[in-house]
Amino acid sequence: MNLNQLKISVRLVGAFIVVAMVGAALGLFAIFNMRTLNDADTDLYERETVGLALVKEANVQRYAAVVGLRDAVLATSAESRAAAIKRIEAGRAKSLELMAQARQKADDAESQAAYAKVDEAWKADQNALDEVLKLLAASEPMQDSPVLQHLRDVVAPPSIKVGMMMTELTQSQERRAQQVSDANTALYENSRNVMLALIVVGVVVGVGLGVVISRSVTRPLAVAVDSAERISKGDLMQPLQAQGKDETAVLLRALESMRGQLVEVVGRIRQGSQSVSLASAEIAQGNQ
Repeated sequence: MNLNQLKISVRLVGAFIVVAMVGAALGLFAIFNMRTLNDADTDLYERETVGLALVKEANVQRYAAVVGLRDAVLATSAESRAAAIKRIEAGRAKSLELMAQARQKADDAESQAAYAKVDEAWKADQNALDEVLKLLAASEPMQDSPVLQHLRDVVAPPSIKVGMMMTELTQSQERRAQQVSDANTALYENSRNVMLALIVVGVVVGVGLGVVISRSVTRPLAVAVDSAERISKGDLMQPLQAQGKDETAVLLRALESMRGQLVEVVGRIRQGSQSVSLASAEIAQGNQ
C-alpha cells in the first residue's frame, strides 16, 4: 500500500495506534510471563512443599507407631499394652493417610516410581509388625523393673514431646510456605491489574494524542489548501491567520505573504489598466 494515498490524519493516527498496540503487546507479554511465574510458584508450593511436608509428617507418625511398639513390648500390664497397640494402629493409619495425600501431589513418573518402592517397603514393614503383634497377643506382659520404670517415666515423655514439637514445626513451616505463596499470588494479581490499567491508559492516551496531533497538523493544512483554492479562483480578500511556530504556521504565513503580494500586484495592474483606459478615452475625445 502506498502511504501517500492516505490522508495525513489517517497516517498519524494509524502510527500512534500501532505504537500503542506494540506497547500493549509488550505489557500483555509481561503479564503472561508473570502469570507463568505465579503458576510455577503455586505449583512449587502445592506439589513440592506440601508434598514434602506430608511425607515428613507421615514418617513422624510411623515413628510414633514404632514408639508404640516399643511401649507394647515393654508394657507391664494388659491395659498399658492395649493402649500402646492403639497408638500403633493410630500411627499406622495416620501415616497411610498422609502418604496417600502426598501421592496425589506427585504426577511425574519419577515420583510415582519412588512411591511404588515405598509401598513395597511399607508392606514388608507392616507384615513384620503384624507378626510382632501376634506374638505380643500370645505373651504375658513383662515384669516391672527399675529399668522399665525409668524408660516409661523418664525417657518416654521427652521423646513423645520431641515428636509433637517436630510435628508442630512441620505444620508451622507449611503455614509459612502457604503465606509466602499467597503473598506472591496477591503480588501477581495486583501487578497484573496495574499493568492492565496502564495498558488501557497507554492505548487511550496514544490514540488520543494521535487524534489531537493529527488535527493540529491537518487543520492548518486544510486552511492552507482552502486558501490556495480561493487564490487560484481569484479570491484574494480572505486573510490567513497563522498561530504558532511549527511548519504549518510557517506555511500559512508564506501563503499570507503571497496573498498580500498578489493583492498588491493585482492592485497595480488594476490601477495601470484604469490609467490606460482613461488615457485611451482622452485620446478618443481629442480625435473627435
